[in-house]
Amino acid sequence: MAKIFRFSPITRRRIHKFKQLKRAYYSLIILLVTYFISLFANFIANDQPLLVRYEGRYFFPVLRFYDGSHFGLDQATKPNYKELKRSPAFAKGAGNFMVFPLVPYGPNETIRDLPGYPPTPPTAKNILGTDDRGRDIFTRLLYGYRISFSFALLITVCSMTVGVII
Repeated sequence: MAKIFRFSPITRRRIHKFKQLKRAYYSLIILLVTYFISLFANFIANDQPLLVRYEGRYFFPVLRFYDGSHFGLDQATKPNYKELKRSPAFAKGAGNFMVFPLVPYGPNETIRDLPGYPPTPPTAKNILGTDDRGRDIFTRLLYGYRISFSFALLITVCSMTVGVII
């Protein structure tokens, strides 16, 4: 079976030399793994539930927008799922439930039930604590890393394209 994609001998030698530089090689692996994890930030840290079961129907708010009318509310805007979960209408329905991500805070969400004034130190609920506005630092780092790294990759590809053309 012939290989479809082959590297030239020079490229293979460069890859071999790069792999011998252990610090650079492991740094590349760490960057790729953390970027891959950050691509799934919405499933790790988000103020929207991954799954909602309401009146026998299943909803996936992290993947699709649902207005309040789907959950018995009189609003056509995005519902506050945490308040909806605590509401008597949601609680009285048999079998209604929500599954939130590991970190149930959005990147711009101010946490109202903090044990003191922000910024707060790390706790079990806030792995890295909160900033001066009461927002979860871990969530903001996760989303910020994804945006920054994606922008850096885009700029790198654009500059390489322009460099090859010129």
